[in-house]
Amino acid sequence: MAEWMGKGRKPSPQEQAAAASVIREAAASGQKAVEDRTLPSRYDGLLRRYFRRLPEQLGLPSAGPAPGEPVPAKDAPR
Repeated sequence: MAEWMGKGRKPSPQEQAAAASVIREAAASGQKAVEDRTLPSRYDGLLRRYFRRLPEQLGLPSAGPAPGEPVPAKDAPR
């Protein structure tokens, strides 16, 4: 992702789809790590927020909150 985002150009639709797929896989892996307690519980919220915000930081469509994750209020700080 860093390669095509760092070049100062807009990624093609194919690159966006590939990046979104990789992000979804990484988010699922992160969620599994949280559920399996692979990581200390103090990182649960951080990991969830990271993967929720990553698509918007990359200019990709967001998949929304992970299953079981509460939806933040519209006026909640980001």
